[in-house]
This record gives sequence, C-alpha cells and structure tokens, in this order.
Amino acid sequence: MKRLSVVFVVMLLISTFFSSFVFAEENQVESPEKLKLVALGDSITAGSGVLPEQAFPSLLENEFINVENLGVPGATSQDLVNLLKEKGGQLADADAVTITIGSNDLLQAAGIREALQNGTPVVPNQELFQNVYDASELLLARLLESISIIQSQTDAPIVIYNIYNPFGARENPVLASLHQLGEQVVNKVNTEVINAAVAATQNNGKIKVADAYSEFTDKQAEYVSEVDRIHPNVAGHQTLAGLATQLLAEYLVGNPEDPTDEDPSDEEPSEEDPVDEEPTDGEDPIGETPEEDPVLVALGDSITYGLFLEEDLSKPSSLAFPNLIDGGKYTVKNFGQPRMTSDELLNLLRPEVVLLSDSENVHSALQTADLVTLNIGSNDLLQAAGITSDLSQDIEITDELEAKLGVAGAKFKLNLQAIINIIQEQTDAPIVLYTLYNPFGPSEDVNLAKFHELGELIIPSVNGLVILPLSQSNENIILADAYSAFHDKQSEFVNSLPFDKIHPNANGHKVLAAAADVALGLEPLPPVEPPVDPPVEPEVPEEEQPPVEEEPPVEVPVEEEPGNEDPVAEEPVDEEPAEEEPVIEKPSVEVDDEETPEKGDSGNELPNTATSIYNYFAIGAALILAGIILFVVQSRRQKRVNAGV
Repeated sequence: MKRLSVVFVVMLLISTFFSSFVFAEENQVESPEKLKLVALGDSITAGSGVLPEQAFPSLLENEFINVENLGVPGATSQDLVNLLKEKGGQLADADAVTITIGSNDLLQAAGIREALQNGTPVVPNQELFQNVYDASELLLARLLESISIIQSQTDAPIVIYNIYNPFGARENPVLASLHQLGEQVVNKVNTEVINAAVAATQNNGKIKVADAYSEFTDKQAEYVSEVDRIHPNVAGHQTLAGLATQLLAEYLVGNPEDPTDEDPSDEEPSEEDPVDEEPTDGEDPIGETPEEDPVLVALGDSITYGLFLEEDLSKPSSLAFPNLIDGGKYTVKNFGQPRMTSDELLNLLRPEVVLLSDSENVHSALQTADLVTLNIGSNDLLQAAGITSDLSQDIEITDELEAKLGVAGAKFKLNLQAIINIIQEQTDAPIVLYTLYNPFGPSEDVNLAKFHELGELIIPSVNGLVILPLSQSNENIILADAYSAFHDKQSEFVNSLPFDKIHPNANGHKVLAAAADVALGLEPLPPVEPPVDPPVEPEVPEEEQPPVEEEPPVEVPVEEEPGNEDPVAEEPVDEEPAEEEPVIEKPSVEVDDEETPEKGDSGNELPNTATSIYNYFAIGAALILAGIILFVVQSRRQKRVNAGV
C-alpha cells in the first residue's frame, strides 16, 4: 500500500503539472509550441534496466513537453563535460535541464563494481577513502565546468539530482558492507560536492537539487533494481520524475487563467466525434489483416539496441541491425538493453517480467514472432575483464584474468542454452544467433594491442565452444557470423568516439544485418558482402608471409572460394603454427557445404584455440556444475531437516 500511495502521489503531481500548462498562443487555433527539456547524465538518465518509456525523463514528456534524453550509460563527470563541449550550442533552445552524474565516479573510486562481481565485502581503508576524496575533488570541478557550459548557452532552470545510496541495509555481508560504505561516502559527497557546486554558482535560484538520496534512503528494496542492485527500477524512476516535477513546476506553469479554456476544449471533441466515425466506417471494408508485416523480436544487449547510432538514446535505434534485415521488411520489437548480460536476459525472459505495455511482455511478443535475433554475451566477457567502453584502463593478460574469463564463458554457455530453451517454448520461429565479434582491432599502440590480443584469445574460443555447438545441435538456430565480418575491419565498423570504442557504427550495423541475410539465404547488398566474407582467412596463421597474400582472398566472392582453397590448404600444412590456430575456426562458422573438410580440421583445433583459456573454460564449467549439484543436494537436505522438525 505504501508503494502504491507513492506512485499515486507522483502520478497525481505529474498529471496536475501537465494539465496546468498554458501559453499565450492557446487562444489561437494552432497548438502551442512545445517546451524542450534536455536530460543529461549517466545510465540513470538513460534508463538502464527499464524500458525507455519508463525512464524518468520519458515520464516528464507529454503533449506540452518534448524531452531530449542525452543520458549515456557508464558516463562519468568527465564524459559529461566532453559531451557538452561536443554539443556546442544545442542547449540554446532548452527550457529546462536535468542532470544525474557522479555515481560512476564514486563506483570506480571505491571499487564497488568489483565487489559486486567478486562477491567480496568491502573493507574501508585509507587508500579507498583517498581515492574517493580525489574523485570528489574532480567531480566538483567538472560539475562546475558543466554548469558553466550550460549557462553559457541557456538561462533555463537546471535540476541536479544528488546521489542516492543504492544499497539498503542487508544481512548479506557483501551488501551490508556496501550499505555502510555508501552511508559514509554518499551523504558527504552530496554535501561537499553537489550542494557546494550549486552554492558556488550564480544561479538566481534557477539551479535546484533534487534530493534523490533522501527519497531512496531505507527504500532501496522498493526503488532499486534487484537485477543489478544499482539502477532504479520502474518505481524508482517514477519517484525521480516526481522530484523534477515539483522543482520545475514554477518555471514551466503558465497563467492561471487556463481553466477558462475548458469550454472550447469541450466543444472540440463534439466536432471530432463525427470525424472519427467516418474513418471507422471506411476501415471495416478496407481492413487487410493478412497483409501485416512479419514480426521480428530482437533480444540482446546494446548492440541490438543500437546504442550511439542516434542522438536520442532513450529508445532502441531505428538504424539498429534488426531493422535492416531483409531490407527492413519486418515489424521489429526490440528488447535490447544497454549493458545487458546473459544473466539479465535470462531474468528478462521470466514470465512475470512485463515489458512494452501492460498487455504485452516479451513472452507474448515471442508468440507473434516470425523471426528472432539473439545477440548476447559481450558484456559477460567485458565485465569479467573489467573493460569499459572507452578503453581508458590499462590491461595485462594474466593467468588470473584468463581464469575469470574462462569461468564467465562457462556460465555464459549455461545461460545461453537456458535462454534458447525459453525462446523455443514460446515460438517455433527461427532464431538468428550471432557470434561475438572482437571490437578491438590491430593497433600499434601497446595497450590497444593488448586489448586486441585478449579479444583474439577469448572470443574465438567462446564462439567455437559455446555458440557454434548450440547452433549445430539445433535445426531451428541459424548462425550469423559477426566475428568474421568484423575481423581486421574494426576501424571501419566500430565506433571511434572518445567515450566508446566497442559498439558498431552505422556501417557495422549494416554488416550485422547482412550477416543475418547471408545466414537466412538472402542476397546481401554488394557493398556489404566483402566484410561478411571471411572464407580464405586460414592464411592468417602464415604471418611469415607478406600480408599482401592475405588481402586478395578476402575480396573474392563466396562463389570463388573453392578455387582458392587448394593452395591455401597446402601452405598451412607446411608451417601450421599452433599458437595462431584460433583464426582457422572462422570459416567453419560461416560456410557449411563448401568447407566441411575444413570444419573437421578447425573442429579439432578448437580446444587448442586458447590452450590455457580452454582449460579455464572447462574448469569454470565444472565449478558451476558442481555448485548447482551442491545447491540441489543442500536444498533437499534442508527440506528433509525442516520436515523432520
């Protein structure tokens, strides 16, 4: 009841706020020009973990307000400054601005993400608090710089959300330690950074602090997602929207004489009634249900979502690859979510999770599907390796890192099989399953070269040991080879933005769509065909030869591959370096009929793809299986004990 009452009050405030908008132009026949609200910030603004229309900026949008959501998942205060500088004068026409920033600065400084991933309690020490202190100083400077940039473009009111503690009091030792750390750090940062920044700014009362901290205190169980334990859930976003509504009302509400306009509004519906009846009379004979477009249900992460393809990041992009498959003939229901892991997708597929609308969840969407696309697993590996989208961190390939990736790969295999099982319980539609691509291309930069090396170490193994076997054992799964399409072409198909060097660009999404077209037996567009065409790349192991010999085969169409296979097959026999055999598995993923002999060879080489990685992969699978068995045995034992009691 308490939660319902909070939601009711929030919605009442919103409806009251919206209904009170008036403009001088309302006396005219034309509708008034909409106000513009620009939402800046991190994944809270972007709406990670909820549908785009459920994120708090979307809740502020109505017939009187347009919302431009510029939230970027994972953004830090430095990313916000960079974004504002890139946008130039685009804030000049903003009538209001909201900001959520600082959470990622603190999460990184305090090592909280690592604690959640590793399942180890946080023990505060002098080094940790020094890191937080340094991060707070930088946060204050960057927040002041951000405010200055905004005010140089517009005098619109600004609502800055302070930082809430996402961790409620728990008995779990890890979460309990995070709750205590949050209470020690967050309130102090809010006082000495957020409040201090506002106080130091000449704002004439136009900069407001939305007290998210107080609203979420002791209510984390109600307002924070149980999936990642950090982002707001639907109720949390409704609460954040309510805070903005209260703080912005005095700036956006117009003259109080608007109730007198109710009379003409009453007259208009009476005139519209007959107009509505005419099309309904015409619709009966015209209705052509059989000619409705086929439905494509897209499942996956930010790649499926189409992150960074358009400025509006509040909803899946219309330029994302699912919309381009087979010339865009499908009606696409895109369930992709930024930063989604296989764990989260498995949770999304639970029957009780309602999406899109009250009447349609992912299960009912799947039941209408004519085709399903599945692209998942990249975040499982990126998070296990601690890699962020801007590649700003140093990386060393150690036994410990390989072990983490091996366990992550083993867990991904279990999740992917469960995901496919749930999908096939809902639909008989074919599933286009994408292999993972290596977003890190070859580079002369030493650290970037390590990213490339790590990608080539783990990704072919996951493709060969997880994704490929699942597709081969299930006739309803169609394999789309993203790995080969992107191999050595990352500079063409992957973003080169300052804050993102992982996601596909517009050309990359065209290539992903073309990979699906090839897998479905359709003809891809000629400009896209070469990137999807990797058949002669077994020459890659021969690094001793000049690279010129490798390039011509890549440009040869698929039909000409057999003519090039004989010399290629002879040369690897002489040199066959064991360390670089991972690349040989790429042709085996794409072409079935022409490369059956090579599949056999590459199939034997798959376990050697990663040597130690493969061992860690096997160990991880065994550990996970043992854990499941122990859990089941312990549960049964506990039931017997309880029954005895």
